[in-house]
Amino acid sequence: MTERSKAPRGCQGGFQMAIDTATDGPEVPFMKSGTMVPVSQQKHLITAEVDVVPEEWKVSLEDRPEVSTFEYIDIPSIDLSLLETDRAELVRRLRTTATDWGICRLINHGISPELMKEVETQGMKFFGQSSQEKLKLLKHGNGNAYYTGINTEERRHSLHWAESFVMKFGLWKTLDLDAINGCTIDWATADDNFRKSLLEFMIGLKSLSEKILQLFAESLGLKADFYSDILESGGLASRWNYYPVCPEPGEVLGAHSHTDPNFLTILQQDKVGGLQVEKDGRWYNVQPMEGTLVLNIGDLFQIWTNGIFKSVLHRVLVNGSVSRISVAWLLYPRSSQSLSPPEELVDEKHPRMYRELMVEEYHQKVLTERLARQDSKVFNGQNLIDSLTI
Repeated sequence: MTERSKAPRGCQGGFQMAIDTATDGPEVPFMKSGTMVPVSQQKHLITAEVDVVPEEWKVSLEDRPEVSTFEYIDIPSIDLSLLETDRAELVRRLRTTATDWGICRLINHGISPELMKEVETQGMKFFGQSSQEKLKLLKHGNGNAYYTGINTEERRHSLHWAESFVMKFGLWKTLDLDAINGCTIDWATADDNFRKSLLEFMIGLKSLSEKILQLFAESLGLKADFYSDILESGGLASRWNYYPVCPEPGEVLGAHSHTDPNFLTILQQDKVGGLQVEKDGRWYNVQPMEGTLVLNIGDLFQIWTNGIFKSVLHRVLVNGSVSRISVAWLLYPRSSQSLSPPEELVDEKHPRMYRELMVEEYHQKVLTERLARQDSKVFNGQNLIDSLTI
């Protein structure tokens, strides 16, 4: 086995999809496996080469967006500089945000604008390669770092008019340069400087995640380290999403309306925009803001908090004149983690809402429903969560 064909440490172990394994490590389900697509189908993989949207790629009539009708909404902004001046106020704001919105904008989060720009620039370099170069990565090792091609036929996740590159890094506690090298070994446009920058970015991301988890725990009246195991035995994945220019943006979606089936998502997006959030039955645009990150509450967090926190329903529109890129960082607990709420969150006035289940079981249910889906409503995790109520 050559050095290039070895399965690197950062791309092994617990990050098999839930449908394929029952290990105790962290899992990143709902992501397309690294299966090679027949040559006869490869001409349909790159949306940038499509002049007219094929009928089979169009979303249902009820899902098609009225592109010109949406207003912008100010999602809550969480200023993490308050950690130094008014921690109690910061905790209060986070609690309100997670309860009423499920999404917020993070400012003064500690990751430098230069690192964020490098991530965005390198992502655009990757997706700007020729179709032939990107198609080489449709299959890589055991499938823990791979290019998806177009996602219009994918059933495991909500992405549609989008290309993706997925990296599953393994355990947070083993994250180092070797892990990053393992997941970028075949990324032709990546160099050592980028890999070092990516490691620095992810170290900052871990520090940010640690702060956020502590603040969330305090907001619930729990010990500050209640969720710290996620950064030990839990895992991290990233999905680099590229939304090419679409000739008919009102006929498709970049991503169907969905909630995130993981614990937390930290999103970096460029200045183009396209992210929408549902609030009180209406869709609103989320204005990009340079240097900030977007934080989404996931389904697992809603269940684990006995329904106190709410996962957010969101989707992505595409653009008829300019492409867009975003990078989603996905936090997962270990697969054997019980989602039973801590006793502090259950009392006579707040009885237990959901039946007993573990992370792995929830993911298996999500995966089963998505693979059998009849329409896009299956991506709204609230429907499945409602079926778990006692």
